[in-house]
Formats: sequence, C-alpha cells, structure tokens
Amino acid sequence: MPAASPAQTKRVLMILWVAMLCALGMYFYIMQVAAREIEPGLEGRLWSIFLALAGVLAGVTLYLRMARIGGLLSKAIPLSEAEFGKLRTYYIVCFALAESVGLYGFVLYFMGSTLTATLPFFGAGLLLFVICFPRVPA
Repeated sequence: MPAASPAQTKRVLMILWVAMLCALGMYFYIMQVAAREIEPGLEGRLWSIFLALAGVLAGVTLYLRMARIGGLLSKAIPLSEAEFGKLRTYYIVCFALAESVGLYGFVLYFMGSTLTATLPFFGAGLLLFVICFPRVPA
C-alpha cells in the first residue's frame, strides 16, 4: 500500500476537523431546540466534576498539539511515513478530545444544567478546535 502524500493527509485531516467541529455546533443547536425539565440540585456538583474532566482533556489536547504535533512540524527534514502516521494519529486524538469537552456541556444541559453554565464547555471545545487546526508539512 503506497504511503499517503502530505496533500492526502491534509485532506483527510481537514475532513475530520470540519465534521467534528460541525458535530460540536450540532450539539449546541440541539440544546437550543430541545425541551426538557430542570432537575434541581444536580447542577453544582456535576458541573464541577465535568469541569475538572474537561480541564484534564483540554490539558492533554494542548500537550499533544504543542509538544507532539509541534515537534513533528518543526523538523527540518521531511517526515518519514511513520512520522506522518503519528501526526495523523495525534491530530485525530486532539479532535476527539476537543469534541469531548463540548460534549460534556451537552450532557450537562440534558442533566439539568442551564445554557449559561454549559457555554464554557462549548467555548473551550471551539477554542481547542481552532488551536488544533490541521497543518501538514509539505
């Protein structure tokens, strides 16, 4: 099987990035049109737990993007096939983690949280997607 070219790798990563970013937007849209009852007393404790989990995921995402992906992108020599594989994997994991942060806000909303309380999760997910915009060396 021939190795994927940088252009093919970039195309695949862009498709995944757009699809997962759109999914984050769809979660937010569904929250706007869904009717549900708020369960009193659930928001505070659960919000704190989800915020801590989202913080850990955001930290892992930033580490992968800055240390691992940044290290591969800063190489002066062309990347080997194995390094391109690592680059793709790191980006895909970053995309999944960024979406997970927003998904925590989605889940919180349907478990009784207010829209205002879920906005930090969606904002952080969106910011992580912007930070993890796919770049591939030529």
